[in-house]
Amino acid sequence: TPTFKMQALMLREQIVKKFRTWSLEDDVLAIISALTVGDKSKLTREIKATYNAAGVSHILALSGLHIGILSMILSWLFYPLRRVCGGKWIAGFLIVGLLWGFAFLSGLSPSVIRAVTMFSAYVVASIFSEDRFSGFSALTLTAFIMLIYQPMYLFDVGFQLSFSAVAAIVLVQPKLYALWKVDNRFLRYLWGLMTVSVAAQLGTAPLVIFYFSRFSTHFLLTNLWVIPMVSLVLYSAVFLLMLTPLPFVQHLFARVVEALVHVQNEVLRWIERLPGAAVDDIWLD
Repeated sequence: TPTFKMQALMLREQIVKKFRTWSLEDDVLAIISALTVGDKSKLTREIKATYNAAGVSHILALSGLHIGILSMILSWLFYPLRRVCGGKWIAGFLIVGLLWGFAFLSGLSPSVIRAVTMFSAYVVASIFSEDRFSGFSALTLTAFIMLIYQPMYLFDVGFQLSFSAVAAIVLVQPKLYALWKVDNRFLRYLWGLMTVSVAAQLGTAPLVIFYFSRFSTHFLLTNLWVIPMVSLVLYSAVFLLMLTPLPFVQHLFARVVEALVHVQNEVLRWIERLPGAAVDDIWLD
């Protein structure tokens, strides 16, 4: 309802006000607000241009990456409940409830609804059985539910990009990953990131070219950098909020988070300035 949504937006503004008390730089505050609660109103044109030219503008919109990290944090927090009788049901109920609460808090964008619905399906399936839905089954179930609720989502660019990216990751990434057997743990992690980036790019590049007439050539480099950094920033931001009862420690740790975001932005600016970072004016009828 409009009243409920207004209350969610008011709560979001309270969280952003809390961020302001940490005396963060303007660009850092804008990035933290966008990554944590989906408030993109403070993003400057320069920051948007940098992330767009580097091919990682999707990072600034809450999506599966952010919801996945939040789901992992909640699963870790509520894991002890699984050891008590009925604890699996309680933990699952709390995780799903908090994920949807976060979805309302962030404004119920199609990408967030898609991600939260998918993770909710995984959580519910894990309650009944250790064998979870396959990724593609969860994806199609999510699309079906969202289009029942709002059929016009089908023509939403964010909806199309979100589902095409996840579908490519689910269907293509395992085949790419299987091309090279890696023994070293670090190289295996790196290879996994590379294959996810390539698969997502294969799924979204035609739509990006069609809608925005642009192709980012350094997508592999930027994703290898930004995905671990965004994960680290999100974990740090959540931990920072948990330090609220300790204001002195919180202000000290805020400097760490500020440094992380600053480094992330500077590296992306460097990538933006590389020759041929993006190919523009690609027109498709």
